[in-house]
Amino acid sequence: MKILICGATGLIGKTLTLELLKLGHSINILTTQEVNTVDFDFPANIFYWNPSKNIIDVSALKDIDLVINLSGYSIDKKRWDKKVKSQILNSRVLSTRLLVKSLNQINPNIRLINASAIGIYQEGFIKDVCEKWEHEVISFYKNYYILRIGIVLAKEGGALNKMLPAFKFGLGAYLGSGKQVMNIVHINDLVNQIIHIASHNPQQKIFNGVSHSLTNKEFSHLINKTLKKPLLFKAPRSIIKIILGQMSQVVLNSSSVKKETESKFKTVTEVLEDLLQEDLKGQRRLFRTQFIPKNLEETFTFFCDEKNLEMITPKELNFNVLGKNTAKIQSGTLIDYKLKIHGIGVKWTTEILDFEMNKKFTDTQLKGPYKKWYHVHEFYPVCGGTLMLDTVDYILPFGKLGDLLGIYFVKKDLKKIFNYRKEVINNYFKGE
Repeated sequence: MKILICGATGLIGKTLTLELLKLGHSINILTTQEVNTVDFDFPANIFYWNPSKNIIDVSALKDIDLVINLSGYSIDKKRWDKKVKSQILNSRVLSTRLLVKSLNQINPNIRLINASAIGIYQEGFIKDVCEKWEHEVISFYKNYYILRIGIVLAKEGGALNKMLPAFKFGLGAYLGSGKQVMNIVHINDLVNQIIHIASHNPQQKIFNGVSHSLTNKEFSHLINKTLKKPLLFKAPRSIIKIILGQMSQVVLNSSSVKKETESKFKTVTEVLEDLLQEDLKGQRRLFRTQFIPKNLEETFTFFCDEKNLEMITPKELNFNVLGKNTAKIQSGTLIDYKLKIHGIGVKWTTEILDFEMNKKFTDTQLKGPYKKWYHVHEFYPVCGGTLMLDTVDYILPFGKLGDLLGIYFVKKDLKKIFNYRKEVINNYFKGE
């Protein structure tokens, strides 16, 4: 399918865009930024719009099969005042209104999946926003789906990310009485739900993006338990209102919501264990994407030649391949390297696992500077080129002390290495 995504640079939008590309779909995005300034890692056609001024590049809708609208100013970005509340409301209502108007003019048969929130089941400002938001779809468009999204939990960004620092320092607290119900969803489960709706064209029109429900006190207790923290405090309702102002209604209000998102996690504990692996195991993750404008076979062949690693590694690392035990890379291949890390000579032996021609392979450290290094390379044919995904899970040596003392420098080094690698690869495949 050819899919237009509004809000593609947000927390949900990025994850969704990646999964749709991996499935072979073509992506357009609408952005309020100047098109030539948008920093977007994925291959997509980028178009400009400005809903507050009723401006949209309608060519974004040309030959589109589906529109997914995730647009909206974050409700927890700033303390609510009159201006912020206006931004929260207008960013949703005006963008949806302009989108629906444009769809009706160009092709009212295009399917629309429009975000909303479970706040519609509560009281107050957020309920009012959701009702007005959904009204723009239900009253003026026929071929629609509405997804009322709960509290999205993710490794990076979202509600959990804001809560974690306090819990890590043993200052985790349940809010108010703690009896208010939290309706949560793992970001991967939510993305799978959106893709399921997009693929199956169901009869049902309105869905809840919720996979688990529990009280705030229960949720806080599970975070503490997962992180092995002994104490749990209570944050009085009066203090929360002072700190958050009108925004406090978001965390203090409660609602009973039907769970309609299928989850691969049977319990909230499993959700938290998946999202908190870094904190539980001392394991860090580096994730990078890169689009290469060459076909899958040519791209995969390049990365199956271990000598090319020398070319794409910064010169100051003095990276050299010493040899391997098989003629060609395959599952079970052992490769020996030597390099210098901040001037210190290091030998590295890696084993190739899970080798699938033109799809993926993994290299894992058998001997080297890390306690664990597990690097998954994935390749997907996309838009006439190849989308390459690098996922590196690593653990530093010397336990918590090594992690505490070294992680800042290691993260900095890895960022530099992968940025250099990306630039060299781009230039190589462009013939520069």
